[in-house]
Amino acid sequence: MLTFANLPMKIRLLALYLILLILLFNVNTAADDYISDPSNIPMFDNFKTPFIKPGDRGSFSLSVENRYEDAMENVSLTVGFYASATTYIYTDISDVDHPPKIEGETEHTFFIGVIESLEFSYVNFSIRTSSDTDEGTYFVRFQLDFEYNNTLFTMKSKGYFSDQEWDEATASAIDSDPGRINIELLGVDGIIPDSSFRVAHEIPLWPLYVCLIPLIVMLLVFAFLFYCQEEYNMFPWLDQGFKYWSGKLHQFWRLLKHRFG
Repeated sequence: MLTFANLPMKIRLLALYLILLILLFNVNTAADDYISDPSNIPMFDNFKTPFIKPGDRGSFSLSVENRYEDAMENVSLTVGFYASATTYIYTDISDVDHPPKIEGETEHTFFIGVIESLEFSYVNFSIRTSSDTDEGTYFVRFQLDFEYNNTLFTMKSKGYFSDQEWDEATASAIDSDPGRINIELLGVDGIIPDSSFRVAHEIPLWPLYVCLIPLIVMLLVFAFLFYCQEEYNMFPWLDQGFKYWSGKLHQFWRLLKHRFG
């Protein structure tokens, strides 16, 4: 009877090698699924996005939470501006003449170091604009690089991919893909969120106050006068004027209905 022990040494070694490869593949697949699962990937939270007047600077901040069982090491976060948009126009950041910048760049890397399990790390930076910076909404993308159990992982937000790449990654995804996105096609280990901030001149509020306050005062005065007339008949002229203008308005309304059918 042929048994494993009776097989030639080369065949036994080859069989053991194949079994080891299968076991390693299963272990790596399970680890990748754990790292890339949307419920496990680092959480981006506590966003504070600025509203910046052209020529000024604003503070942008966020937190990164490690939701894994072990520490994330050699963590770095790359922050970049990739596009601006107004109501009608979407512009790639390379076509913006005077874009906002972080430390003189439209993309900058922050070295975080170690984030222990279930702990937060906060990232704060200043965004500088020039007086010639176009008004609009500016979109921010993130790239997170870190080591976990001596393996390097890279996660990116949607702003790093073209519309065609994103559509292909979502169209070709299967149920087992994290978040139903084919991250292997995108060449990343997970998808993290984008963000944005606004550059615009503030709308002055004094015209609103100039119009609103007199209107409120006038309405209060008329309310008081009508109350006195209704309860004590103190201003008969007010009642007569109200009836006169109500009749005029009703007459004008009937004329419009007759003219326009």
